[in-house]
Amino acid sequence: MFYFSRMLLVSTAITALSSAVSLGAAQAQNQSNPFAADRSATNVAVSLNDVQTPSSTLRRFDASTDEFFLSGERTTLTIPFYVTPIETTRNAKFVLALQSAVSVMPETSNLNVRVNGVPVAQTRLGTGKADRVEADLPAGLLQPGFNAIEIMTDQNHRVDCSLPGTYELWTQIDPAASGIDFGLASIPMNQLSDLATIAGVGTDRTRINIVVPTSSPDATQVSQAMAIAQALTIIGNISRPLVTIGPSVAMGPGLDVLLANTGGQSAEGWHTRDEQTLSPGIVYQPGTRETPSRLVLGDGERNSSDRAISDLVDLAGTLKPAGTDTGLAALERRNGANLQANEPVALSDLGLDTSEFSGRFYRSDITFSLPSDFYPADYDRAELTLDAAYAADLSSDASLVINANGRQVTAIPLRSTLSGTIEDQTIKIPLGFMKPGKNKITFQASLLNMADVACDPTVMADLRPRFAIRSTSTLQLPKVAQIGHLPDLALIANGSAYSEPRSDQPLSLLVTDRSAATLGGAATFIARIAQASKQIRPVTLQTGLRDDGQADVLAIGTYATLPSEVLRATGLEDGTAFQSSVSEIVDDKVSLSSGSRLLEPVKATFFASFEQPINLTERLDELRNSISAFFQGTRSAFGRLPGLSSFLETKGFVALGNIPDKATALTVISQAATPGPVPRTWTVVAGPDQNSLSQGIIELTEPSNWQQLQGAAVALAPDGTLVSFAAEGERLFETQPRSVSNLRLVFAGWLSRHLLEYLLGLSLIALLLGLSTRALIGRVGANTK
Repeated sequence: MFYFSRMLLVSTAITALSSAVSLGAAQAQNQSNPFAADRSATNVAVSLNDVQTPSSTLRRFDASTDEFFLSGERTTLTIPFYVTPIETTRNAKFVLALQSAVSVMPETSNLNVRVNGVPVAQTRLGTGKADRVEADLPAGLLQPGFNAIEIMTDQNHRVDCSLPGTYELWTQIDPAASGIDFGLASIPMNQLSDLATIAGVGTDRTRINIVVPTSSPDATQVSQAMAIAQALTIIGNISRPLVTIGPSVAMGPGLDVLLANTGGQSAEGWHTRDEQTLSPGIVYQPGTRETPSRLVLGDGERNSSDRAISDLVDLAGTLKPAGTDTGLAALERRNGANLQANEPVALSDLGLDTSEFSGRFYRSDITFSLPSDFYPADYDRAELTLDAAYAADLSSDASLVINANGRQVTAIPLRSTLSGTIEDQTIKIPLGFMKPGKNKITFQASLLNMADVACDPTVMADLRPRFAIRSTSTLQLPKVAQIGHLPDLALIANGSAYSEPRSDQPLSLLVTDRSAATLGGAATFIARIAQASKQIRPVTLQTGLRDDGQADVLAIGTYATLPSEVLRATGLEDGTAFQSSVSEIVDDKVSLSSGSRLLEPVKATFFASFEQPINLTERLDELRNSISAFFQGTRSAFGRLPGLSSFLETKGFVALGNIPDKATALTVISQAATPGPVPRTWTVVAGPDQNSLSQGIIELTEPSNWQQLQGAAVALAPDGTLVSFAAEGERLFETQPRSVSNLRLVFAGWLSRHLLEYLLGLSLIALLLGLSTRALIGRVGANTK
């Protein structure tokens, strides 16, 4: 991994050959992943818009500009695409608008498209101009529900045979001018599940505008709006929601949600001739490419809007996606496939490219999901069984590098004078490299050979295979430890920003103002959590802190407006200080608000991390006090140990990357756990001002950034990079029925994450063993009297 990073940095400094090529180099230089597009890729989409005129009946794909940036020698993008039953009966047209880099060789570079596994289109790449790919789709090829649209590119360089040259290969697809055209002016819906079609409305973000009758909605209206945003995001499988809440309908593409009897409003004047009734009290009014669609909830009767919202929430909780096998597989891979313990899964089923590869730099990855209460630690390893083949005469540095969530697992040399194979090789991946929610394992192979040094144009078109990972390769997970652990922002990315697994437990939303910008940002953030968890949480609005400790808290605002107690609890006091070490303990009791009960300090030991068993409380306290007394006596030998930590102390964070300037960071997310047998979460999303906060939430909820959330805090720098911070302490709480096997795994994991306690424990055991041995020998030794 580090080798490729160094090569990448060198290559991007010397390969700025033209403006088009420099785009690819910028991608490589600014991203840890050389094949990840940055914002400059949107310039290509703009130029495409200048020459392409999308049809007014085109239904766009649910993919962003970054997702449609296909870079490297081979890239495969699979998009789940929802089709209504009426649309399946019509002939349709597949449309792609694209632009390739000037460095792409047209003689050997091409793009292929498959729909539900059926080839439908192929075109040459590298023409140097904007191109348009069209293919007729006969009625019946697309099935009701989700279908798989697979786009594959094979790209070769015109003049460069080096590894850096592969970074200059890209094809940008314009999401605003690409999709499937059914020739219908509006989407024909006849059931609530058809709302999944709204995910294709818009370009990079799917806008949902919830209309409320006032610019400062009350708590009930906010709770309703949050429920609607979560339900629609789940039903539509919207991975990039952009929710707004305000008194006006919106302009441009998207979806307006109107409540027919909120605040005395009437449904009269909202009905149109072409509206479609999806359920009693729920009416859909189609829009156009330039105007929003409308979803009217309620018919003007008393409480009819409440019933309509309830119907949406119920559907989101029970809806099972329908579609073709390939379409459902594509949807699962986008969300992350769930793996079962001790059951090997083929890497090809997880999205790995197992076809023969003839290029110079192979890159592919797999994604899967782990439970939200997965405890990441080095108590066991996943087993990756690899079968692969490689060509002869590869260069001396040819190798296959495997990374798990950005951390290198292993590097396998591929140099040989003869072709070789990797057969049934088991690679151990520590569970500490993984995290709750979506995980990614990346395979990268450098495959340069001796002919690439000369780069003879007569042999550049030689497309003989150099490498292939066989479809027999598998991944098998062991039984993992499952326990709630805080703080950990990876839980948010997995949709579990809550300590209570039950979906009926409320989330307290703490906002200091009820402006459209603040509420819209909060709704976008909560909707993104719901999309990952597939659960809707009731949201209660609060404008001040409560100390009852009965609900998880999500606080959103600027540093100047959020309560200082919240900022202090999560290490964000003054909006600038991420302390490098744990500060001195503050007063054991700190008032949260006038007249409030006071929070007790947290005792951060292994036993106190769990919900106390009813009959063992005193025994655990005695054991903890005994061990604590021993630790106090050995401090001089091992250095100062962390003592009791108050919930409202300034948290200690350890940076996992370069620390950006917090004063200029767009947004910071930080999390802390409350004390008590079952800790609750306090999660703060803060920024220096409202504009930075709103923009930061949009950036953080992008899928590429969302999956990077980890640790106790994450800062979004002005250049769009994320920096994570790990907490120096953690809280554990049970989420599973108590069992010896799970407790053993948790305890082993806890020791691997707390090395000082582990060493002290070993010292204690060695001391006790020595004392007991001495006592035993003294009793059984020979008596010479």
